[in-house]
Amino acid sequence: AWLWPGTRAQKLHRCQRVVRRCFKLFHGYMRLCRLVEVVPAGPLPPNDTPTTGRILVANHTTLVDMTAIVATYPNVICVAKSSYADSALVGRVLRLAGFVAAGTDLHGHHDMLAQCAERLRLGFDVLVFPEGTRSPPGGLQSFHRGAFEIACKNGVSVVHIHMTASPPALSKGLPFWRHPDR
Repeated sequence: AWLWPGTRAQKLHRCQRVVRRCFKLFHGYMRLCRLVEVVPAGPLPPNDTPTTGRILVANHTTLVDMTAIVATYPNVICVAKSSYADSALVGRVLRLAGFVAAGTDLHGHHDMLAQCAERLRLGFDVLVFPEGTRSPPGGLQSFHRGAFEIACKNGVSVVHIHMTASPPALSKGLPFWRHPDR
């Protein structure tokens, strides 16, 4: 999708659509195997400024929250943990699809802010898990300021997505192979 001719924006949108379709296929497979079923409570609220994206802020209850959100809502990219964005296995695909590395130092943080501003201008919604990792069972950790700094600097709205897993599965502290009976 990246090699097809077009502007950088067209290539990012094309690659994001490919990744979204793959995530939809992944969640369809998990639903078919009766492992996980994603049930959205409804659509995202309308965007106040349709020419730019928004910041989507979500708690992070399971290993598949990001894939579920990207599969459910169009034009969503994610601020990914640097270990994923730099991974030999998935890093290149995530970057080609417009995902942004969170950064591990001041320089990385500055790059993340600039890349998120570009993605917002291109019309992407930027998904951020402000805790920086999965939420502990039954609660939240303190938030990092990145999501709110991006929103303030770019004058975009923040939309909260509340994720739940019932019964708890694929959450922090539980091994991924331990799955409830239903």
